[in-house]
Amino acid sequence: MRIPEFIVDLTKDPEDRFAEIGKIYGKSLRVLLKRTESAMLSGCNALIGPMLKKALKMACEFVRDSLGEHEYMHELEGLSRHAQLDVNDLVFANVVYDLTAAFKIPGIGCTGFVHGGPEYPLIARAMDWCIPEGIGGYSMVIRYQAKDYEILSVGFPGFNGIISGQSSAGLAMTVNQKTKDGVVGVPNWATPTLWRVREILENSTGYQSARRMIGSQRIASPAFVLMCGVRSGEACLVETDGSEYDFTRVCIETTQAVANHTPEGNLLEDDCDNATSEERYIAMKMRAARLDKADVTLAKKTLGRWPINCERTVQQMVLCPALGILELRCVDHGRSGYMQFSS
Repeated sequence: MRIPEFIVDLTKDPEDRFAEIGKIYGKSLRVLLKRTESAMLSGCNALIGPMLKKALKMACEFVRDSLGEHEYMHELEGLSRHAQLDVNDLVFANVVYDLTAAFKIPGIGCTGFVHGGPEYPLIARAMDWCIPEGIGGYSMVIRYQAKDYEILSVGFPGFNGIISGQSSAGLAMTVNQKTKDGVVGVPNWATPTLWRVREILENSTGYQSARRMIGSQRIASPAFVLMCGVRSGEACLVETDGSEYDFTRVCIETTQAVANHTPEGNLLEDDCDNATSEERYIAMKMRAARLDKADVTLAKKTLGRWPINCERTVQQMVLCPALGILELRCVDHGRSGYMQFSS
């Protein structure tokens, strides 16, 4: 079965860009958003649960008020109208990444690597996302189209940020979650992380300009970002706490793996998956190191076995902007086998 694909026309008014998705997925979104909230509150006792629910509602209202003039907020307002949903619920969906990172809520964990080439650099990544459980069956590809560029994004209904994407300007980016150091905190007051990724994909002219852009502005949450361009050696891992950025360059014939902790071993305090961040990182590092060149077919094979492919894996993908390739397969809950997409 082919993964659904939608065109978002960026030449339209922001309020009208997600009309088709809103009309098709309105009922599904109501279910998903309710289950997302339940997943966030699961494990809370009778006292903390209502307090956290109220805090989440107030946070979403604050984000909406503060970023009300942002183009992407206007998109969510239009989507809420077409889907007949409360716009604050859609704001909540789009800052779930930042909330789970700040409050160290397990459920989002990814593993990937970037290869520097030759001939062309690429990114391979497995996405583990179980907030809510079963969301993989709602995976979609969004093709953002403007007059002079196009972006392919892998996401879910209700999201207008980008977790994994590739632009016609020759740039691919994917985000892995990195939780805040120390005690539980709150997100940085800054642009939501996945909105910032989309801004970079939309506004950069390629890999070099994206590298400059990503370090020029704070984002809401810590993150690991894999980036690659179209030329051998245009590849890096970016690690950030949301304010400061560290770049690890990936040269020709080399790779850099990432999971949800730093390579030095700063593990998540609580990794509830059946494969820990450390296990996933070590496995991906070893598999990627065997590739003497950036080969799409071989890169896909690195994603296919445990612990990279684990019970929470919902998406497996390879992105190669030089060739315009985005290969994707997703767990199709409720059916046997996979949904697939190939650009």
